[in-house]
Amino acid sequence: MQRNSRNIVLTTFCSLFFICSSLSAQTNDVLQKKDVTTNSLIDALTPADKSAAIPEQSGVRTRSFKVGKTSAQLAPMKTPTSSASASLMITFETQSSKLTTESKQILDKLAAALISEKLAGFKFSIEGHADSRGNSEKNMKLSEERAEAVRQQLISQHHVDAARLIAIGKGDTEQLNPGNPAAPENRRVRIVTLTE
Repeated sequence: MQRNSRNIVLTTFCSLFFICSSLSAQTNDVLQKKDVTTNSLIDALTPADKSAAIPEQSGVRTRSFKVGKTSAQLAPMKTPTSSASASLMITFETQSSKLTTESKQILDKLAAALISEKLAGFKFSIEGHADSRGNSEKNMKLSEERAEAVRQQLISQHHVDAARLIAIGKGDTEQLNPGNPAAPENRRVRIVTLTE
């Protein structure tokens, strides 16, 4: 009986590990400059197949008895999906929405990814994020201006269709490193593929 309990625990653990692995595959940390290539951006922004599902199990078979389904197992389980996204270290001049030369080079690669055959049919949101130093209202306005600056750069310099890009300011509401308000990863631009 003890061995059967271990089998059930192991099966449950493996299922949870699979689900968590699927989620983390679509969650990207801030891409560092050396990691930003057109291909890495295409990979990060290509949505996972939403129809992928965990095969439905009829219960766990152990030696001489079958463990029945719990109420949570009655419906088929689908692999949870999250939006495909890429967070980029897009830098701006201090307290402004003016893009630096380095950021324009990163946006050159992003534009090439967005107009690639694989991503040409998708729309994207451009999220501007600010660190938590200073006034929250000012941070929100600055993040909106920065997201719009990235959008305008992609439209005017790379001819990405304006209808495919939505600029959104997030202010300081979604810190990647809340323990360090000045951390550069808190000041980022996140590109999210819109699938609906």
